[in-house]
Amino acid sequence: MAIEGPFWRAIAVFRVASLAYAAVLMAQHGGYARPVLGWLVIGVMALWTAGATLAYARAALRRWPLLAADLVVTLACLLASPYVEGARQGEAGTLPVPATWVAGPVLAWAV
Repeated sequence: MAIEGPFWRAIAVFRVASLAYAAVLMAQHGGYARPVLGWLVIGVMALWTAGATLAYARAALRRWPLLAADLVVTLACLLASPYVEGARQGEAGTLPVPATWVAGPVLAWAV
């Protein structure tokens, strides 16, 4: 449908903005136990953001395999967060690395 196009573009903008937010949090937060791993997670997030944005732009690829892969990559990034955070996990003000980025697949599934 023609109405889906703006939704996919909005999701792409959200992914990029939330990736930038995650990178800013990583840069400003000096308390992570393993910052190198955190930057590696940010790198994976950046690659997936680019790949998913290009894949979702093609209507033929917007099927359950891409949606499932989106969830798996996002879950992997989220599950890496406790290793990045270390002992600070759960403390007030300590966010998972992909804090807002995890909403991308939820939005994609919704569309």
